[in-house]
Amino acid sequence: CHSYSSNTLAGNRFWASSTEGPINEVEKEQAVYDAWQRGTAVEEVIRKKEKEQSALLKERLGLTLEKRGDWARIANADFTKRAALAGLKRNDRLVSINGESLRYLNLEVVMKALLLPRYSNFSLEFDRDCLLRKEESPDKLKNLGLQLKLGYQGLMVSSVREHSAAHAAGLKDEDLLTHVNAISTRYMPLKDVIRLIENANEEKMILTVRRSALLTRG
Repeated sequence: CHSYSSNTLAGNRFWASSTEGPINEVEKEQAVYDAWQRGTAVEEVIRKKEKEQSALLKERLGLTLEKRGDWARIANADFTKRAALAGLKRNDRLVSINGESLRYLNLEVVMKALLLPRYSNFSLEFDRDCLLRKEESPDKLKNLGLQLKLGYQGLMVSSVREHSAAHAAGLKDEDLLTHVNAISTRYMPLKDVIRLIENANEEKMILTVRRSALLTRG
């Protein structure tokens, strides 16, 4: 029977939690395990690796990320770099890369997925909260400048009229509407979603839309 110190057990738990992620994280697992075997502070190894990845992400794509809840979000987007030029901006939530979900993954894993393999293209899905102001327009959907339709992916924005409340909110044709005031629209009939928007008492509403951007890793 072997006994372990509380520090050893804490180190084991930290090493396990630090290496969570897809199975292709072998390289990171090995680096952390080697540091642990040598007695080097594992936390220091993780911080150094994240700092290096963050610098590369900022240089190549112009993005700075942060973790909020289950998702990695954009903390800043350099308007001169390729991510912002592709339409991404601050506070967007990163949903998936080439169809693979980024939910629950730590920042270092997400950054690596954005950076590697180099010089390759990838599709990035992201969510954006759009603030729809109703106070200046009648409540009917058409008067807000918005038309919706059901597509194979779910509820889609079919049309946004220029100079309307929907246009001012930043909504675009072919946006996938996923939430209305944090209420999921998945499996909700079209008429119920329209009623939800039109009958809302709030003068300001949050419509969450999902978009995709094609990016090239530098």
